[in-house]
Amino acid sequence: MYAFLAKNIHYPTCVVDKGTVYIAFVVDAEGAVTEAQVVKGANPPLDREALRVVSNMPMWSPGEQDGKAVRVRIMLPIKYCLN
Repeated sequence: MYAFLAKNIHYPTCVVDKGTVYIAFVVDAEGAVTEAQVVKGANPPLDREALRVVSNMPMWSPGEQDGKAVRVRIMLPIKYCLN
């Protein structure tokens, strides 16, 4: 997941801010990322980019409970910083 994020996230050139965007999403029983949303944003362009990348993540291994695949809600912080 972190390699995918590092490779695919692009810092919007129009933004000179830094901050952390918190994205919540659900991995469904088939492993697809669904229901991605910004829970706490930093800046609208940063929020849109974080949401775009999370929404385009490849399939995950679904969660399991009692041997059955289940939906799992995940909260992911994405930190932007300028070096």
